Amino acid sequence: MKAIAEKTSKMLDLLIPEGDLDYKVRKILGEDIKRKLTEFQLIDNRFRKKYNMTLDEFEKKNILKKKSFSFEAESD
Repeated sequence: MKAIAEKTSKMLDLLIPEGDLDYKVRKILGEDIKRKLTEFQLIDNRFRKKYNMTLDEFEKKNILKKKSFSFEAESD
């Protein structure tokens, strides 16, 4: 397996003082996954409030065609 650059290793040590390299990388990846999940949950909640339905229901009801592929509907 490739080694990481010394500068990267020092940054990891500053961010996460405890544990070995594997632990630090897994911790960062886990935190990033949680952050992204939270972001997607917020997007999903806004979508549900705006359209009063889930994305699956939105797609099944063909809302994009009904709204003539409006920028607003497509950007959601």
